[in-house]
Amino acid sequence: MKSGAGFTLIEILLTVAVMGIMSGIAVFSFFNFQTKQQLRDGVVQFAGELNNLRAQARKTSSNWTITWVGGASNYQVTNNSVTTVRNLATGVKFDGSGSKTLNFQAPYGLLDQTNLAITLKGRNNATQGIYLIGMGGKVVIK
Repeated sequence: MKSGAGFTLIEILLTVAVMGIMSGIAVFSFFNFQTKQQLRDGVVQFAGELNNLRAQARKTSSNWTITWVGGASNYQVTNNSVTTVRNLATGVKFDGSGSKTLNFQAPYGLLDQTNLAITLKGRNNATQGIYLIGMGGKVVIK
């Protein structure tokens, strides 16, 4: 006599198929989240660097310069002829082309340019902007 307890092969295969689909969605969502987080990390890092350079120009009463190139994943910080190269977060690059330079001038840390937009690009070509407002160089992330 056949017992009614247990699962049929069709039920088990259907359950495994549904679990596989759900796992695929979860993995895709995780990688998408990771890519967005790397871009966010790069933007926060660079915005923090800009705020730090403005503060250093005030604190040390010396000019600070930051230079980057579109498509690059690093930038240079210069003070008193000493240049330091720093890297952005993994997978993040500056958008655009050509070299850009910002000067934070002593003694107040004022910028030599006003209302500047800087765009960073992540692995999936998503972009996020950093805006410097006015000569004071207030940093806004959008």
